[in-house]
Amino acid sequence: MLYKFSPMGYFGRVSQISRGPWFAELQVEDDGLEYYYVHADASGASRYLLSNNMSYKDRTELMHLWSAQYRVNAIGWGLGLFVSQQLITKNPRLIQLALGWKACAFLGLAGMTKVVVNQYYSRTYGPLIGAYFRKYQDVGATDAWEIRDRKREYYQIDDSQYMDYTEEDM
Repeated sequence: MLYKFSPMGYFGRVSQISRGPWFAELQVEDDGLEYYYVHADASGASRYLLSNNMSYKDRTELMHLWSAQYRVNAIGWGLGLFVSQQLITKNPRLIQLALGWKACAFLGLAGMTKVVVNQYYSRTYGPLIGAYFRKYQDVGATDAWEIRDRKREYYQIDDSQYMDYTEEDM
């Protein structure tokens, strides 16, 4: 039931959900039962962590931290759009730009403001989220297909043997 994390190819495994754009590589994926956290370890390699392999307390705290970081990202975009709109409409040098350059400047200023807001708040959320990833690095894996979920494996039905009854038995 694990999803495909590696790029598509001739021998690639089938993806069950859309991963989204290329820049969403280090984000959380929800499969309806638990979360797959994709993060970079100290050597820079991608590691995958399944939230079911964490304690319940740590799982909920990490989920709240991650949603708070996501909320800060949305606040950064909102603040960036406001600051960008104010600069585009009030700055005399930006008022003189052509419409296309104004649009590029608007998006660029909004993106730069979002980056500044995220860098400020990453000093709070970054070490906390990283501490959870380091705490559970023994249950994480470099290949998502190597992750084992004890809870999910317990409820899976063994279908290696064919049904041993006929319609008359029913």
